[in-house]
Amino acid sequence: MRLFKTSLINTCQECFITILSPPADLGPDLTYEARYEAYQKYKSKMIGVIMFVGELLVRKLVNRKFVYNILDQIIRAYENYKTGEILEGLCVFLETVGPALDTPDWKEGDDFKKIFVKLLNFTKMDDPETGKKLVETRLRFKIQDLCELKANNWKGKSTLGRTAKPKTLQEVAEETAAKQGQQQQAHLLGDRRQGPSVQDLKNYGGNTTTTATSKIPAAPGLGGGPSGVAGGRGIGSSVRPLDKTPVQQPPQAPKGRDPEAPAASGGGASKWGGWGNK
Repeated sequence: MRLFKTSLINTCQECFITILSPPADLGPDLTYEARYEAYQKYKSKMIGVIMFVGELLVRKLVNRKFVYNILDQIIRAYENYKTGEILEGLCVFLETVGPALDTPDWKEGDDFKKIFVKLLNFTKMDDPETGKKLVETRLRFKIQDLCELKANNWKGKSTLGRTAKPKTLQEVAEETAAKQGQQQQAHLLGDRRQGPSVQDLKNYGGNTTTTATSKIPAAPGLGGGPSGVAGGRGIGSSVRPLDKTPVQQPPQAPKGRDPEAPAASGGGASKWGGWGNK
């Protein structure tokens, strides 16, 4: 077991030192697709190695006194190459070891804070050639979230996305049912606000006499005028006596809205002297 541990640590150490140098096979001779694929493989491997080394520190398989040696190598690699993936690897390493090491009784906590100050300074640096920020927007937000996570004693949403537990099938089904219920409720509320459209009334044979202020159809037997009020005077018509026969209600429109009607607003589913821990 001791031999396996020593072999594992030495292998990780060699990979870590090698991975901090960008690959030399990303030259202009490659096509865009080939260069992009090689870059993604390099980035994934580098992030994975850095995270694995961090986990070895957390589990005390690597002596924790080497944490600053490791951080120093990552920072120097970024200062030499100025690549975003190395800076992202630094963020991954800090978040991996932070919750386990950054405790009130840690004697080297002040030095750990200086790493975050340096990290923030990186986000303020400009490219001397273009004048733009050297760190892309996505990484600047990631660094900001990481600093807020540290200020909150590593409690909250992880930028690695590893704090949230995977959902069970039942939780997924309940969440889906809740969203469908919200959609149906918003749909019904929208229908009530909108009311029956002119096309709905035409489809069901209703009278579509409307005014500028109402879509209420004129009741049979009543004087239909521009005012839309019973007994009103229509255009070119005389006053009619009040008809006492029961007023027939217009047919109810279907629950679904007309596709041409305006959509109702509402909610919806919107080798370091030996890494071994001696």
